[in-house]
Amino acid sequence: MEPVTLNFAMTREDFTNGAAARLKMQTGGTYRAVTRLAGAALILTGCVLFAFHFTAGRPVQWLAGLCAVFGAFLLFLGLQVEETAVRRMASARFEKGLCGVAAQEVVFREDGAEFRSERYEAKIPYEMFYAAYADETTVLLCTASDESRIIPKRTMSLEEQERVEHLLAAKLNRKFKQEGAREWTK
Repeated sequence: MEPVTLNFAMTREDFTNGAAARLKMQTGGTYRAVTRLAGAALILTGCVLFAFHFTAGRPVQWLAGLCAVFGAFLLFLGLQVEETAVRRMASARFEKGLCGVAAQEVVFREDGAEFRSERYEAKIPYEMFYAAYADETTVLLCTASDESRIIPKRTMSLEEQERVEHLLAAKLNRKFKQEGAREWTK
């Protein structure tokens, strides 16, 4: 296979998209399902408390309203607010210059990925990656649980995106997750 070579400079949008992708990777389907179930349970608790208020005459309408409001927040807005907060924090880090080296080169070869920048150079075999994640804007290559390399998809053509994603899926197996991809489509 011919290597895929990417040269790019990190922009604020790339950095914030990478932070959002890291959040999505770390908060998988179970976290999202539990958050939504907790919201639905709080709304249901609020409804039961309202019914209890009207049938038993107990003054618990304030607690019922509080449960309903927090439940609606968790059910409809919780994940979006979390992503917005992560994006704002990443934007602030980018403004302070804490995003690392801006210009870099990444080469995807059959046996591993190479990273080059003005202060960093490494060739990492695919077996050494902790995890990899791809969504609609970003490919994340995690070298440790708390360290990842952001590769913006805007730097790749559609053919290069497919080649990189197929290579990562083949080499990393279950360590590679794609947002929106189903098992039967791989």
